[in-house]
Amino acid sequence: MNIIVLLSAGRDPHAGTPRPVPVELQAIALALRLAPATTITGLHAGEPDPSVLDALGHGLTTLTLLLTNPANDPLAALAAEIDRARPDLVLAGRRGRGGTDSGLLPYRLARARAMPIAADAIAIEPDGNDLAILQSLPRGARRRLTLARPAIVTIHEAAPPARAFAYRARRNGTIHEKPGIPAPSPTDNHEIRPYRQRPRLIAETTQPTTAGHLMLAPTPETAAAAVLAYVEQFRRR
Repeated sequence: MNIIVLLSAGRDPHAGTPRPVPVELQAIALALRLAPATTITGLHAGEPDPSVLDALGHGLTTLTLLLTNPANDPLAALAAEIDRARPDLVLAGRRGRGGTDSGLLPYRLARARAMPIAADAIAIEPDGNDLAILQSLPRGARRRLTLARPAIVTIHEAAPPARAFAYRARRNGTIHEKPGIPAPSPTDNHEIRPYRQRPRLIAETTQPTTAGHLMLAPTPETAAAAVLAYVEQFRRR
């Protein structure tokens, strides 16, 4: 099974120093349970960040770096590399830890490549040509589902822990650097127009009025007719 693990430039939430994203290291551990290390590749779009390189010490033997501007959207570069590599499975953390990560990249990637996606997996097993996934739900609930390959799966923090760091493995890992496809210009698919102030539009209300008429000592028939007329306003909404 050919597996790609998406890696992001993680930062310590307190000190701000480079640090691998724990849930992405758990994704590596799950991948190693599914396939030999030689068929698993880490993939990162950006600069050779120390937090990404340290993933080689947690079980990865190969890392592909798509050299792009870290400030740009990595979607185009990642999608092109996935088209080239044709993996059976793409694993990702449910969210990054870089300060500006939204957690939407796996879903955008799945949409761009027309691949099925499952979220918050804690266990993955091959099931013929499909994948059997155990999914974490709120309040400790679990759900089993089957996903056709190739697919993208995000990993939950309740998955098995990552492997311990090995400095020798970090040094012996193979790193492939290649230029990544630059992100498209924001103007490629959008039309930019100068701002023109428009008058505010006040929507016409269809709510029934609560105003009424003051009736002094009406007859029972007159009072009943007034109540029925008021109720009729709500029936016509």
